[in-house]
Amino acid sequence: MALVNQIQIFLKDKLKTNNLKRKSFAQESNILYQTVCNIINSARANPELETILKIANYFKCSMDEVIGKNKNFFINQKDCNFQIINSEDINTNLKCFLNKKLKEQNINPYQLGITIGFGQDVIPKFLKESNPKKMFTSTVAVALSDYFQVSLDEMIGRVKPTTTVNSSDENSDKDIDLNNL
Repeated sequence: MALVNQIQIFLKDKLKTNNLKRKSFAQESNILYQTVCNIINSARANPELETILKIANYFKCSMDEVIGKNKNFFINQKDCNFQIINSEDINTNLKCFLNKKLKEQNINPYQLGITIGFGQDVIPKFLKESNPKKMFTSTVAVALSDYFQVSLDEMIGRVKPTTTVNSSDENSDKDIDLNNL
C-alpha cells in the first residue's frame, strides 16, 4: 500500500476517534489545511517527512505508527520521551545516522541508493547538501528505515537509539568524504 494511503488511514481514524475536524487539526498541528486535505483524499503521493513528524507530534505517537509500519518497529510510547525536533535537526540527525551506518556496514552511499531502489545519486547528494533544510522524500527515509531495520523516529533523532555500537575507530563519528569514493 502506498505511503499516503497508510497515512490517510491513520489520520482518518485519529480524526474520527478524537472528534476532530480537518481545519482544527491543521491549525493545531501547524500543517497547511490543503496538505491535510490532500492526505485525506490521497491527492498527495508523497507527504514531506516533516508533515509526518507533525502528525506524530500532534498525536504523541511514533512516526512508524503514522505510516502504518509493522508494529515490531513501533517505539513504545509509554517508555519513550519523544524529542521535539525541526527540519534542520532531522537533516543533521539523518546525515549523522547515515554516515555512521555507511561506516559500520562498509557501504558505499551510491550503492545504498541503488539498493533501496532510488538511484545512485540520492544518498550522496543528500550527504553533500549544505542547505540544512534540504531533505529527501519521505519514501526514501522509509526505505532507509526498512533497510537498516530501525524505527523512523530513531533514525531522525526523535528518540534515542535503542542500541549502542562500540567502535574502536577513533574517527567513526566523522563524516564520510564523498570525494574520495
